[in-house]
Amino acid sequence: MEVNAYLIWNVVVTLVLAPIWFSIRRNEKMIDEAKTSMSHGQLEVAQMYVTKKDLAEDVSRILTQQTSIIDSINRLDAKVDSLLLEK
Repeated sequence: MEVNAYLIWNVVVTLVLAPIWFSIRRNEKMIDEAKTSMSHGQLEVAQMYVTKKDLAEDVSRILTQQTSIIDSINRLDAKVDSLLLEK
């Protein structure tokens, strides 16, 4: 069997260039997956931020609840005072 240049070239391409080509393709796919996961992460981070309107609504709701709680405590205090004065 005679070894000619075409056979050597085929061996070089098969054993050297093919694994390099496959590793480049694999790295390219991994980069694409990383880009998509990063873009999803950016969307999730943007959803975590609060807007001024949302903050104002939450603060007003909390202040309303706080006022209601303070009024309830004052009514309970008045009832306790009236019970203690009766005795």
